[in-house]
Amino acid sequence: MKDEMGKYFDQLIEAWSGFNNSFPKVPWNDAIIPTIYEGEVDQNEYICWKPVEKNVIHDFRDIEQVLGIIFHESIKDYFNTYWFAELAGFYKSYNIILEPVLPGIELNNFVVQLIGYKEVHEDKLDNIPLGVEGGSSFLVVIDNNTGIVKLEDFETGKYEVISDSIERLISDIQLKN
Repeated sequence: MKDEMGKYFDQLIEAWSGFNNSFPKVPWNDAIIPTIYEGEVDQNEYICWKPVEKNVIHDFRDIEQVLGIIFHESIKDYFNTYWFAELAGFYKSYNIILEPVLPGIELNNFVVQLIGYKEVHEDKLDNIPLGVEGGSSFLVVIDNNTGIVKLEDFETGKYEVISDSIERLISDIQLKN
């Protein structure tokens, strides 16, 4: 996971540097510990950020106990590799936007989403939401048993397999379509 994310972030920083001569920018969020922020907030309330390798490993046991599941290792790896504000791009014909891992709030949003997801899926977490497909608003989910990445059409309840793993998905994401 670390290698795939590192390569993606290198491409992202290179693209932003060539385009805007800066690190990527996101809206300022004062709930975030500023570990990933670079520079000052601009006049539009945006700030540059860069990915930072995590030096804190989150133990998922408490969350797993509350939710009554054991997470697939790839999900734990995803949240324990880097802090970052954005991981998005094009994969095949899809516009993939994955969950950020932000210092200070990294698992809070994820847990809230999981609780809501579990409630509307017959109290089950067979799949774990990890992002959205921007063109269709389908959920990007990880099969919690196999690690396979799927798109979930919430309205129809159908799934489409798009990658054999989150690592493969990240390694194949392109910044331009």
